[in-house]
Amino acid sequence: MDIRYSEELSVAFLDLLGFKAFVKEDLNGAVELLRNMAEIMNIAIQDDELHPPESYDTEDLAQLALRNGVSSFNVFLPFSDSLIVLGNDPNLFVHQIARFVYRCFRLTSHAYDHSQGDSDPTLVNIPKVTRIAKDNNKVEEDYEHWYPTLFKGGISFGSITLINSQMRIDGEYQPLPNVIGAPYVKAVQLEGIKLKGPRLYCDQDFVDKLNEDVKRFIIPISYKHSKEALFEILWPAFLYNENNSAEVEANDFISYYRPVQVLADHYNKSGIAEHYEQFKILLVRGTIMFFKSIGQEEVGMKILRRHVEKRILRQIPEINGDLSNVSN
Repeated sequence: MDIRYSEELSVAFLDLLGFKAFVKEDLNGAVELLRNMAEIMNIAIQDDELHPPESYDTEDLAQLALRNGVSSFNVFLPFSDSLIVLGNDPNLFVHQIARFVYRCFRLTSHAYDHSQGDSDPTLVNIPKVTRIAKDNNKVEEDYEHWYPTLFKGGISFGSITLINSQMRIDGEYQPLPNVIGAPYVKAVQLEGIKLKGPRLYCDQDFVDKLNEDVKRFIIPISYKHSKEALFEILWPAFLYNENNSAEVEANDFISYYRPVQVLADHYNKSGIAEHYEQFKILLVRGTIMFFKSIGQEEVGMKILRRHVEKRILRQIPEINGDLSNVSN
């Protein structure tokens, strides 16, 4: 085995939520989840190459392009329903991981807005056109599962070694990269925290490498099975752009929240219902934390009161105001 390099790096271990259940229900739909991961990564790489941050006219646009990219990802290693991502800039790494996990979800979640009644929002009508004769096409309805691409993950920081191992396919040996190091083990352990929802956890080693701007949206958590300091990244807060008006950013919350609400309503009596309930709480917490950080808490609360159920708002530690005027 050859050692490619050994460095101090951020390491994220991300795992697809619900993958095993999706495989049992619809193998083709589950395979599409893996394609979604690859497609979002490929799009981000192409964007970095075709429209690098330095190609933009203003610093604001350059920063936005940088945060939407994947330039901090030294290594992006998928295997089965998991990902290992190594990065060399912890602060940028947080921004880019947050946007990557959201873009994976958004790739299919826009379809959930158009679901009808009690129908499965992940079952999408894909018309198939067959040419019968010249100027005569037959259109048939077909359905595909567009399952939500949601990750739960852990992030740590420290000395990571990347090695070249080997794998065997069809009788031939081929190189296989592999990751070794205590931070990788810790990231896997963090992902294994038995709390529901598409959440990102990190440890003190990682938090110590972050600047105050990023730390604004990282909160300590208590977990009865660990005596170490643990933290959660409220990653939806990193989706907002503080260079836009608060009102414009507040309206974006609707597009973030609505698909999750549809999924939560559909799965409300299933074993995965709590994942979507916790996703809703995560979105609300990240949103109110962002608006508080820019001194526009009331703008954020206005959109939350209008679109979020009162029972969800009551579970948000960052909201201490009067909820009597919440409509639902």
